[in-house]
Amino acid sequence: MRRFINTAMAVAALMSPEAQAKQCEGENLEPSADLRVGTKHRVPAEECTRKSQNGDRLTMHYTGKLYSSCETFDSSVDRGDPFVFTLGQGEVIQ
Repeated sequence: MRRFINTAMAVAALMSPEAQAKQCEGENLEPSADLRVGTKHRVPAEECTRKSQNGDRLTMHYTGKLYSSCETFDSSVDRGDPFVFTLGQGEVIQ
């Protein structure tokens, strides 16, 4: 099943609020720093009729921005080419 959702929303749901990134607030992180992901849009639980499960094939757009300046360094939206992966197979972050 193909589903279109926001990458940040999918990953941020797995992270604590303290670990989520804030935009344009300070210096860029050191290369050894933990990955931080922010939430742009969250679907209310009562509107989500089917939650993603391991094995689902997901299709979503993402945008990577520098922490300090919010400059975009990578964006599937700009390329018009969404990221497609199978959830739970280690295809995104291992």
